[in-house]
Amino acid sequence: MTWILNIFGNIKNAIMALGALFLGVYVAKQKYNSYQAESKLKNIESKIAKTNIVIAKTKAKAKAQAKKAETDSHIQTLKELQKQSKEVQKEMVDIEKNINNHLKNKKEIKKPKRVRKGKISIDV
Repeated sequence: MTWILNIFGNIKNAIMALGALFLGVYVAKQKYNSYQAESKLKNIESKIAKTNIVIAKTKAKAKAQAKKAETDSHIQTLKELQKQSKEVQKEMVDIEKNINNHLKNKKEIKKPKRVRKGKISIDV
């Protein structure tokens, strides 16, 4: 009878060992899956970070180009205004010269004096 109990004990021990082995394999598989998922997550996060960096660089370049374009347009406008102001100054000098010449050359115009010729008689 002891040998029957030994057989059942051995079978029980074997089943328990198999259960522990399956449980260990299941835990190891779950750990592997979690490490794999974590690795995929890190890859995705690094891709997102790289994409965010590219987006930030693109936005910074666009802002810099917009600022440069705005500055260039301001510079162009200022240059045009300077050219126009020089032209206006030349015109003002010409006008001033013309006025001065006119004033120097202006002769006093003698106004005719009113002369009375006596009484006017009207016959009716």
